[in-house]
Amino acid sequence: MATMIPHDIDEFTTEGERKFYSFLETFAKPDREFTTWYLPDIAGKEPDFILYCEEIGLIVFEVKDWELSQILEANPSSFKLRMGKATKSLKSPLHQAREYLNSLKDRLKADGRLLSTDAAHYGNPKVPIDYGVVFPNIRKDEYCRRGLDRVINLNRVFLWDDLHASSEICLDGSGRCFRRKLRDMFPPRFRFSITRAEYNHLKHLLFPVVRITQPERDACAYVDPSRRLNVLDDRQEALARRFAPGRHIITGPPGSGKTLILVHKAVFLRLYRQDVKNMLFVCHNASLVNYVKRLLSEKKAGFGPGGVEVCHFFELCSKILGEEIRFDSADKSYYELVVEETLARQRTEGVKYDAVLVDEGQDFTPAMGKVIVNLLDPDSNDLTVALDEGQSLYGEGAFWDVPENGTKVRIDRVGSSYRFTSEIRQFAFGFMKYENAGESALPPECAVHGPKPVMTRMGDIGELVFHVADMIKALHACGEYPLSEMAVLYSVRFTRDAKGERVSLPELLIGALESRGIIADWTTENYSARRSYDISTDRVCVSAIHGARGLDWACVFLLGLDELAPDIGLTDRARRYAFVGMTRARHRLCIPYVRRNSLIRNMSTCL
Repeated sequence: MATMIPHDIDEFTTEGERKFYSFLETFAKPDREFTTWYLPDIAGKEPDFILYCEEIGLIVFEVKDWELSQILEANPSSFKLRMGKATKSLKSPLHQAREYLNSLKDRLKADGRLLSTDAAHYGNPKVPIDYGVVFPNIRKDEYCRRGLDRVINLNRVFLWDDLHASSEICLDGSGRCFRRKLRDMFPPRFRFSITRAEYNHLKHLLFPVVRITQPERDACAYVDPSRRLNVLDDRQEALARRFAPGRHIITGPPGSGKTLILVHKAVFLRLYRQDVKNMLFVCHNASLVNYVKRLLSEKKAGFGPGGVEVCHFFELCSKILGEEIRFDSADKSYYELVVEETLARQRTEGVKYDAVLVDEGQDFTPAMGKVIVNLLDPDSNDLTVALDEGQSLYGEGAFWDVPENGTKVRIDRVGSSYRFTSEIRQFAFGFMKYENAGESALPPECAVHGPKPVMTRMGDIGELVFHVADMIKALHACGEYPLSEMAVLYSVRFTRDAKGERVSLPELLIGALESRGIIADWTTENYSARRSYDISTDRVCVSAIHGARGLDWACVFLLGLDELAPDIGLTDRARRYAFVGMTRARHRLCIPYVRRNSLIRNMSTCL
């Protein structure tokens, strides 16, 4: 199917728009050469459709559901229609489409980055732009008999004859007939080609909300800004623009933009769904809350009642219960009791949300999932969950995909991993034997390369932490990375030094860094540190692996994997911990260790 944005929607302004949407979705082939946007935003105006074809360019379509019997008079500028008992004079749909075209041209010219330098088209958009009309309820013979072909020429109109199931176009499943019809109606005005980066910029100009503004950090020496994901790809945008209520699961590997899809969906719902008055965005990791708020803030999305409420799960429980919770408790049974009490409170009272978005869905237990489902307004039942089963750290997850009371659950997968270099992706996904790993690879022209991951054996834990501190100081001194782009992630908090004494690994590391004049934030020291973490602060992040989920850094040091319990019962969990830590790195990954346990041995075979 062609790329449709939004994808698989259930609600259309008119039945004619639904028919034309389905027509383009089915017959605009080959899929990779066509993109269709329904109700895009051009300077505050909403044409019905914009179709992008690699051969022809952009075509703006205006769809009218009018019956021939409704049209009383027509001229190039206006149509007089019978609307029930009243008579109305409306702007010609072709004139409307031309106005949208002019607005689009003005936007491209004002931007200046997609203008032609060829002599014949100098200063004009380098992508041809055309316009047309769709009358899905009017037959060609009736159209011509009434003389409407002299008002809007047939070479600018799709009619009932083109869209019905037995038409020549609809009987040709290859799409060749559609392409031929499109070329005849809108012959390419001039030859053109645009790069992927230019296509993404075009998307930003047409639909600015899909551009991603990452929280500012100091520049890295290695970064080529054009290579970082800064515009949602077609698949991500299609998922983000799915407005229809219902249950929806988005799955994908680390770095595939799941959090960004949720953020943009929140923004789109506020813009286009008038019935969504209150919305909830929930994640599992407290350290992720501020990052999500920063992304929403960049999109001018309000917080709290009337906006988007952002919180981690147990913060949500505290709100429902109306009492404080010990967020720093290490007792698993305590949190299970909190969830039980929250469910009990929901049976008698509780706020309802028009839409709920859940990040890190793989880390929610079935009971936690029930708390979320209980928050849904039954009229909308609007729940979107992003998850990656390969990153599950807490055992049995919520059964998000199990239908409830006849509720249908739609599951979509995003494939490409934009976060890290090809070298890190190959290493981490090979180690995890990640299902569908091949899908995560980017096309060669979009792939980013960097140093291969490094595993280094050290004599003891003291030598290890000083080695890491020295490397961080050297990488910062040479300008390779700012401190805010470096993190040290650990899998165990306590270890043994050379004398066999129990020591705190993060405290040893922070001491080594400070002795070299490097400031660090221990972001998982306690709840206050997790909740206040800001990724743009120019300090090295020291965090437990579980506290880093959803975040990333240019350079990551992964410690303590050789300390994970080696017994068979924990093997799968240990691999998941390692995988989560490995996939927090975008450009450089270093794994120092002391003991060569089975996990380290297995990992080293993937280098």
